[in-house]
Formats: sequence, C-alpha cells, structure tokens
Amino acid sequence: MKCDKGLGTVWSRVLGIVGHVPVGVVSCVAVAAVLWLTLAPKPLPDNDLGLIPGLDKIVHACMFGGLFLIMCADVAARGSGDDKNSAAISAGAETAAVIAGIVSVAFGAVIELTQDAMGLGRGGDLWDFIADAAGVAAAAFILRRVQWRCCRQER
Repeated sequence: MKCDKGLGTVWSRVLGIVGHVPVGVVSCVAVAAVLWLTLAPKPLPDNDLGLIPGLDKIVHACMFGGLFLIMCADVAARGSGDDKNSAAISAGAETAAVIAGIVSVAFGAVIELTQDAMGLGRGGDLWDFIADAAGVAAAAFILRRVQWRCCRQER
C-alpha cells in the first residue's frame, strides 16, 4: 500500500495534540516512568494485581507499546519543523517507527537483565521481555492500521 501522506498524517495529528512541548521531553518522561516502574523495589503501594493471573504481562505490553508510540511521535516531530504536514514527517516516520521499535525492545531486554543483576527483590523474567516485545509489535500493528485508515480516507 502506497500513500503520499502515510505515517506523516498520523503524526501531524498526534503532534497537534501534544502542542508546544519541546521535542524529546515526552520520551524522556516516559523512559523515566518505565525505569521507575521496572527497577524500583516497590514502585507502587501494595495492591491485589496478583489476583488476576497474567495482568503484569499486560501491563508490560501496554507500557512498552506506549513507549514505542511516544518515541515514534518524538522522532517524527524532530524532523517536522514548523509545518506539521511537511514531507519530512512522511519521509522520516517509517524510519522512526523501525528505530523506535528496535530501541523499545532492546530497552526491555536491558531492563530485564538489570533487574536480574540488581538483587533488590526484582528479578529478570523472560516472559516479561516477551510481553514487552509483544506490546511493541501490537502498537506497531495498530499504528499501521491507523495509517491505512488515514490513507483510505484521503482517497
């Protein structure tokens, strides 16, 4: 499927929502939040999340899928300049998505290895990493579907 606007249209809409936040700030905040939630010994107060089997894997998938989308938007914004519909977004958005996907999955792997090495009551878990990667893959799939709908509506 070929579309002139493609992911650029999607990101121009996202960037319009974000407004005047400097490029990279949202990604930095997201990375800091993920680091806190995954590496702190007790990042949240006691809760009953253990009552729902697999809920922590869903949380991992959502966290890393969200991180992927935020990073894509930040990278696309970096090349957009003042014109939110510029060709720079379209040309760089596909590459941004690939880079953000690789970085997000690698970040998940590093976090699991770090948890295992820290010895602070958190341990690395292969299934957590698989959930991280699955969240990135699901977010990438959703992003492609949104692109497809944007392209279809433009025709």
